[in-house]
Amino acid sequence: MPITVCIVDDEPLAIHEMKSLLSQYKDISICATAKSANEAITVINTFKPDLVFLDIQLKEINAFSILESLTVKTHLVFVTAYNEFATRAFEINALDYLLKPVIPSRLEDTINRFKSNIKPLKPKITTYKHTDRIVINEKNEYRLIIISDILAITADGDYTNIYLLDGTKKLLLKSMAQWEALLPSHYFERIHRGTIINLEYIDSIEKGFNNTCKIYIKTLDLPFQMSQRYTAKFLSKYKA
Repeated sequence: MPITVCIVDDEPLAIHEMKSLLSQYKDISICATAKSANEAITVINTFKPDLVFLDIQLKEINAFSILESLTVKTHLVFVTAYNEFATRAFEINALDYLLKPVIPSRLEDTINRFKSNIKPLKPKITTYKHTDRIVINEKNEYRLIIISDILAITADGDYTNIYLLDGTKKLLLKSMAQWEALLPSHYFERIHRGTIINLEYIDSIEKGFNNTCKIYIKTLDLPFQMSQRYTAKFLSKYKA
């Protein structure tokens, strides 16, 4: 069985160069290429390649942000002109990290590493950065959302509602615990069992009964209730 490969890069020349390098391996078959995040998600989930060569700096999104939308297990090799993302790449179980221009001998090392470790891995998601973009699945399309544009998140059964800066609200199949683990803690705070807010958009905090508070978020009409337990934690953390 050939090793199936997908190449993701927003530069056609870079895709061509990687194809040329991989053509030296008779046991490798390129099953798909993609030039954007949305296209990458579609082809990876459709073709289920053994190995994905993924450019980190796509034009409209940081490639780390598409990982959550992948439904298949695969080996990821990040390919980039910058070495600043290396640590983060290995944190999410990347097989390797190649710098452009890719040196044939380094590519050979990557292929050999794959052959000695052929069990596919589901990429592990690490904490989001405030400037990261994530992809959410809507009815007929994917949508890019910047983490900093999330005003608040509320629980809704097995789902959560995310309130966005543009005034829209989206329902996602993701738990509060998952959001709390993923969101950058310098910007987001859990104020209730069913509520997380973006600290940057706090308009005012109103004292309530029994050491509770109501938090008003800019652009949102209704306040969010902060429970007694979380009020004490919040004041302890932020009080001067």
